[in-house]
Amino acid sequence: METNKSVTSIVHPDVKMVWYKKATRFLFKMEVKKILWIGVIVGAIFMYGSYGIFIDLCKVDEKIPFLTSSSVLITEVVKLFICLLVLLSERKIDQMPVLKRSLVFPFALPALCYCVNNNLAVFMQTQMDPATYMVLGNLKIVTTAILYKLIIRKQFTMLQWMAVALLTCGGAINSIAALKTKTISLSEIHITFLGLGTLLCYCFISGFAGVFTEYILKKDVEMSVYYQNVLLYIFGVLFNFILWVIQAYQKSSTTDENYFYLFQGYSVFTWAVIITQAATGIIFSLIMKYNNNIVRLFIIAAAPLITTALSYYLFGLQIHAEFAVSATFILIAAVLYSYKKNEDIKT
Repeated sequence: METNKSVTSIVHPDVKMVWYKKATRFLFKMEVKKILWIGVIVGAIFMYGSYGIFIDLCKVDEKIPFLTSSSVLITEVVKLFICLLVLLSERKIDQMPVLKRSLVFPFALPALCYCVNNNLAVFMQTQMDPATYMVLGNLKIVTTAILYKLIIRKQFTMLQWMAVALLTCGGAINSIAALKTKTISLSEIHITFLGLGTLLCYCFISGFAGVFTEYILKKDVEMSVYYQNVLLYIFGVLFNFILWVIQAYQKSSTTDENYFYLFQGYSVFTWAVIITQAATGIIFSLIMKYNNNIVRLFIIAAAPLITTALSYYLFGLQIHAEFAVSATFILIAAVLYSYKKNEDIKT
């Protein structure tokens, strides 16, 4: 009689089949999630990259015909509405935790930062062309990486710091090329000194807001990201409403237009800006909750390539040699930043 049987030989075939089916379902779900994440990230790259294009298409006589604060306010309302709908569909409204100051007020700081930056982003479109805005906007990678290192104690490899340096050089090369341009036509790259200074402030605030948002989103792992977003967007609506009232009063007192009409100067392209910004904002919150700011930085790094391609086909953008060099630097930096090796020295 054989006494030394393997474990697998005594397992019933039906049990084996159940295990196989469970393993197959698990792997299928993992692959679906991975594919969905890739689709979401690719969509975010296109939406983020199209922002400057839509703003330029909104312009009338080279000017933005609506209040920047009004479009940002509507964007915050749309994001708030979407998150509330998701909570209702998941039937999690009744499961919301008791509101406490320690839970609610931390969301006010990033909301204020986003309020300032969203309006700066629209203002900067008047000071530079879409491709320049997106290329120099990659300086957000530098500020985010530094603040990530200081605040969250994120360790970077030497290759990742090299990537940050490459992005800085790429932005500098493009800014030098852009400042040589004298025309503000859509067919030429251009930037003003005011636009460059505003963009530097924008990048620092963006880095801080992103890092701090990730910190508070991950502070309570079990809490729904959509509930956390509701808290964030409530403050966003409040801050942007105040800013809109101030801007509407100033504009209405100096012109014949009634800027207290929230949709004054809107077009189909304005709504394209609002929808893409709302979708990108929610996607970024999901990325920061379940991944990290580094993934968000990849999106920011890849977006200028999309903007350049769209600007070329839509506006006949004349691309200088320096711009091509800076775009190459950014592409190499994105590859280096995503490269990981256990042996790399971390700093």
